[in-house]
Amino acid sequence: MTHEEFNVVLNETIRKCKSTLATKKDIYASDLDRLDNFKQASSLQKCSQAQALWGMLSKHLVALSEYIKLDASGYAITAEEFEEKLGDSINYLILLRGILKEEGKI
Repeated sequence: MTHEEFNVVLNETIRKCKSTLATKKDIYASDLDRLDNFKQASSLQKCSQAQALWGMLSKHLVALSEYIKLDASGYAITAEEFEEKLGDSINYLILLRGILKEEGKI
């Protein structure tokens, strides 16, 4: 893959992630706090916000791992399936960065 081709992938990924995060904020965040969902989950689970997020992210990472294994064994994983799990994983990492930033850890 050339640098130019990779830059297309990068820009498309960023665009898709921004779009998904903008759409999902109305579902998963309060009007005042973008990270409210993780604060509530951490309270319910009696763990840190980062740990609560990591549990949610883990579901997507496990699914992505299974997709990769299935794909290698010849089972056809659709582009949409890969795209969804990749995007979800990237977005959770961005949200984790937000948590760590808010907590003054980065």
